[in-house]
Amino acid sequence: TPELLSVLLVKPEDMSLLSLSAYIDHLRENKQNSTQYELAFWNKLLQPVAVVIMMLIAIPFGIQSNRSGGIGAKLLLGIMIGLVFYFLNQMVSHLTMLNNWSTLASSTLPLTVFLMIAVYLLLRKEYSNRGPRMLRWLD
Repeated sequence: TPELLSVLLVKPEDMSLLSLSAYIDHLRENKQNSTQYELAFWNKLLQPVAVVIMMLIAIPFGIQSNRSGGIGAKLLLGIMIGLVFYFLNQMVSHLTMLNNWSTLASSTLPLTVFLMIAVYLLLRKEYSNRGPRMLRWLD
């Protein structure tokens, strides 16, 4: 149909979730490779989760005294963490297309890694503010 042919003019990242889902179904029915479109689908679906994880990573950098100093270094570190997330996400996406890995697993891998980093940074910040008694439940 003309609607399916018009999909070829649009990048997968610019398509809506419904069009991606319909086109993925069409590709699967015709036994064609749908990995690129599946990756775009899962990345688009998980984008709100990525935003929340990036906000969780930003919290330890934002909670600090104005007198503590080193604000520029912490800002640069936060920017670098964001760039590493972006490049890791792109690298895993490209490796998935090359190696035919699971698209859901490869879309959630960078999110899981950075969620663990966020939890570590939050616990470290909380531990440094409250002292050793706070993390007794970890023992």
